[in-house]
Amino acid sequence: MLLRWVLFFALVVSSLAVQGRSLDVNLNNDTAQFNLSIFPAGSTRFGETQIGMGLLYTTDDDYVGSVGIMVVGQTGSGSPGLDAGVGLRLFGGNTEKDNDFLSVTLSGLLNYSPPTLDRLKVGVYIDYSPRIVTFMDGDSFIHYGLRLGYQILQQAQVYVGYRNMELDVPGKADDSISEGAFIGMAFDF
Repeated sequence: MLLRWVLFFALVVSSLAVQGRSLDVNLNNDTAQFNLSIFPAGSTRFGETQIGMGLLYTTDDDYVGSVGIMVVGQTGSGSPGLDAGVGLRLFGGNTEKDNDFLSVTLSGLLNYSPPTLDRLKVGVYIDYSPRIVTFMDGDSFIHYGLRLGYQILQQAQVYVGYRNMELDVPGKADDSISEGAFIGMAFDF
């Protein structure tokens, strides 16, 4: 299963050689997450289109993949350094408790970089899927977190963060897929 995802990820990366890209990797002792974002040409004055895909896996044999699209841009001249994003993402996976799920989430993010400390990055994000758009073994799905980063180079950022990813399963206890702190790096190329 993992080999299939790695191969898929490599094919997509190689086929998008002409696009702007960002690779984000974060880890802790129990979880690894890889996200690839591309920024197609043709973004409008209203924001930048971001197409993303990711893979999260844990030592407990949880596997979660995602694909999605977001529009990200500055919130306005009254709040310099504040970016917001909204979009849709599709999450699917298999958990250690043998729950298979597929969910369509409403997604949002806020990123802030103080004008006087523009290399400092603070961000929060959420992906939520209610019962109506959560399928298979799931009843609802939520993924949220926060990050504190520092842009060490123009195209590289290091960060620490916290994540919670949880699947609500009808008639059973919630299936906690990933919860806890992590460290990570993001590269723009």
